[in-house]
Amino acid sequence: MRIMDVPEFKDKTNVLTVLPDTPLDQVIAEMVSYNVGSAVVVKEGKLVGIFTERDLLVKVSGQKKPIELLKVSEVMTPNPHSAQLEDDVDTSLRRMSQGRFRHLPIVDENKHVVGILSQGDFVAYTWSDLMARIGRHTKLSFLTNSQLWLLILGPLIYLILIKFIFFVN
Repeated sequence: MRIMDVPEFKDKTNVLTVLPDTPLDQVIAEMVSYNVGSAVVVKEGKLVGIFTERDLLVKVSGQKKPIELLKVSEVMTPNPHSAQLEDDVDTSLRRMSQGRFRHLPIVDENKHVVGILSQGDFVAYTWSDLMARIGRHTKLSFLTNSQLWLLILGPLIYLILIKFIFFVN
């Protein structure tokens, strides 16, 4: 299934974008205000980087320069992975998992940002399918697991035998 076909992603077009020379403290304040874990860095409307919570922890915490003097371009992840609306959802999720990143900007053919996906979005998308698979697997396991049947039927057969042996006379 393509990213553009998934209902959970149709509302994900409101992306926090900032310019490379935006002061880092302003970017962080906007991320808090918008309640998002990343800001996409654009230059002339095109994706050039991404600043995430992980960048804040890893790159900013080690800086000797005061945070008020840093520009987002100094600590962003340049040229981040991205996807297009026509890309396959499962392939995109696999790329995120293998690359160990949690935010995936969605761009058009000219690298203009048109949306962003996070791991949480993929969880929302895959959750119902995962629950259905678990349900099917659990039902099949229950029906085919002979040890489970022995645990259930064993005591029942034992009680019936005891009843007939001791209480029939």
